[in-house]
Amino acid sequence: MASRAQLVTEIIKPALETGKTILCDRYISSTCAYQGSSGYPVEKIIELGKVAVGDVWPDLTVIIDIPVKEGLERTGRKPYQKTKVNHKDANQSYLFQNVVVDRFDSRPLEYHRKVRKGFLKLAQHYPVTVKIVDGSQGDIEAVHEKVKKEVVGFF
Repeated sequence: MASRAQLVTEIIKPALETGKTILCDRYISSTCAYQGSSGYPVEKIIELGKVAVGDVWPDLTVIIDIPVKEGLERTGRKPYQKTKVNHKDANQSYLFQNVVVDRFDSRPLEYHRKVRKGFLKLAQHYPVTVKIVDGSQGDIEAVHEKVKKEVVGFF
């Protein structure tokens, strides 16, 4: 939450004060999904989030949903590959060069399934509007259009 508070103080609030629109790829929603899937109560995460960021919450949160196995395959990880061990290269091949797999990415499929469920249940707890977009159907442009439709429809 310290990094969220720093982000709000140094970047988000000043930008909002000048009338800019802010897009984030991670916020407290990600903390809810990842930490919640590790057993932390989502309600407590949101309480801490409110202390960290005050009233600076997104107007809209868009979750691009895709089955876990397919999502990992799109990153270049094959289901049968070993994960990174102690954050060191386990001789995996990746779609992109110089990919650094963090401790979350290197966890087993079952963990990622819990994270996905956490994202899909986010609207039950999260204090702002959450929209789910199916990212498994269509190419990048098609998914982009779905996201744009949700955003434009909201505002």
